[in-house]
Amino acid sequence: MKSLLLAVVMFSTGLFFQTTGDTHSDIVAELIIWGSPLRVATLDPAQERYAIEQLQKAQRQATGKRSQETAFLLAALGSNYEQNRDYLVQALRGCNSAIIKENCDQDKAAFLIALYERGHHEVLYPLLAVGMHSYNAAASEMSGGFYGDVLVKKPSEFLETIRPLTAPTQSKLCQLAGSGDGGGMRANQLKQVKKQLLAIGDGTALRCLKRVEAGARPQ
Repeated sequence: MKSLLLAVVMFSTGLFFQTTGDTHSDIVAELIIWGSPLRVATLDPAQERYAIEQLQKAQRQATGKRSQETAFLLAALGSNYEQNRDYLVQALRGCNSAIIKENCDQDKAAFLIALYERGHHEVLYPLLAVGMHSYNAAASEMSGGFYGDVLVKKPSEFLETIRPLTAPTQSKLCQLAGSGDGGGMRANQLKQVKKQLLAIGDGTALRCLKRVEAGARPQ
């Protein structure tokens, strides 16, 4: 029975690498599905256990971008989640520094956006912090598109996250949400956001709506 179970597990993990036919292929490249949004390959429980084991080994040798990719995958798979998430947050904070802005790219935000989409909503604040201070245009554009999506889908969550911030910072983030990825929020989204923010109706919501509308106008 044990040998049969082992054979099933080995067969399952073999299928995981069937795209390359090489069980020594790059585990990171196999798992990350680049796109918008960034996703993680679907695994069954046996494949997931195997992937985590291989990623933990890879993480010990990883540096630079590879270390961020590995931390993201482990966090997404629930392995040492807080430690790996915090590592990604720290990497993203580099986008807030003019000194190291050249090391900031869209992927730093993409990793945390993907974690947010997987239900880890506590990463919303550090993602908003990129919009407050980012010195990198590409990261800011990507973040703006994400802010717009959150504001459309979860307006109360967006507002609660920005409430502790100063009014000028709230305005900046709401204008980024309105501008989306630079082309402006779609008309149907803007209509929905306007309805939602008017229904909430407090000072933060109305201030946000004004700046969303400003950001959505073609420049």
